[in-house]
Amino acid sequence: GDVGATLRVAVTAANAAGSATATSPPSGVIHEAGWTVAQTIADGATIAGPVPWGATAGGIDPSDITDVVFAIDGAPRWTEHQAPYDYGGGAGGTLDTTGLAPGTHTFDVTATAVDGTSASVSAAATVVPPAPPVSTAPPTIDGPAQQGRTLTASPGSWSGQPAPVFTYDWQRCDDAGASCQDIDSADVQAYLVLDADIGARLRVVVTATNMAGAATAASAPTAMVAASPPTSVRSPEAIGLAVQDRTLGADPGTWTGRPSEYAYQWQRCDATGAACAPIPGATGAKYGLFAAADIGATLRVSVTARNGAGSGTAISPPSAVVQRASSAPWVTSRLEALGRLLGLQPWRRPPP
Repeated sequence: GDVGATLRVAVTAANAAGSATATSPPSGVIHEAGWTVAQTIADGATIAGPVPWGATAGGIDPSDITDVVFAIDGAPRWTEHQAPYDYGGGAGGTLDTTGLAPGTHTFDVTATAVDGTSASVSAAATVVPPAPPVSTAPPTIDGPAQQGRTLTASPGSWSGQPAPVFTYDWQRCDDAGASCQDIDSADVQAYLVLDADIGARLRVVVTATNMAGAATAASAPTAMVAASPPTSVRSPEAIGLAVQDRTLGADPGTWTGRPSEYAYQWQRCDATGAACAPIPGATGAKYGLFAAADIGATLRVSVTARNGAGSGTAISPPSAVVQRASSAPWVTSRLEALGRLLGLQPWRRPPP
């Protein structure tokens, strides 16, 4: 068939002396009769102020479209010759409806192809004067009021023309839901509940804005924010010199959930930090390297953090390998001290 092809016409002219033939240039590509065009203004819509007005074609290569005409109430307002097909030219063209009388108007888009076929779409939309936003139902918050969980705001319901756009500001309130203050950098629709929120209540303030003005509305406060079981965000660490007869201390690390207490369990591991086993009775924040089994081993400390919601456990990296202390300097220093106490002079080898 002809669909998808181009056509030429060959004309042969003849007279008594003979004939000659000439062929036309090719036509455009022949398209199905059902190719379509769509527009961004919806039939039955209510519009105000600047509104996007553009068109898209279906069932045809855009390069085969010669022009797209935008018309209001039958009068052409703009012709676009290449994609994207936007009123006024450029991507995302807009129509300012403030110059139209309030009431219903017809918005037509007609596209014509190189083969002479065309497609059109029409929408009847009601133009109204711009009106500032007014809250008709307050914003709401979805999600559990618990540290480490995410809350999501819904803007609520609003009147106003054109339709408003929304911004969000999360606030931290006291345990009664009063004395609310903005939370730094909490200005998007979702909010991750922080340690600082534990014991407080949260709310979101929504600002609706359009060309006619702006208004704000606040949600009801959440329930009091509860803690989650502690989670380690920085591992514990064994602090100190790994030398016989010295003492290591436990840095519990950093935790979410505001832990109320920590419990410790020291572990003795091999020189690579593996094959660890709990050391009986070593459950304090400090551990003295007095056992012979510590020499040549490494130490880890397991920390369990607890709060009212539960507990979490994290283990430190291994310490350095525990070294044997040198006894000679210790003995010599003690003997010299005793000699000074008795008034004795240190012995020195006589000269040869």
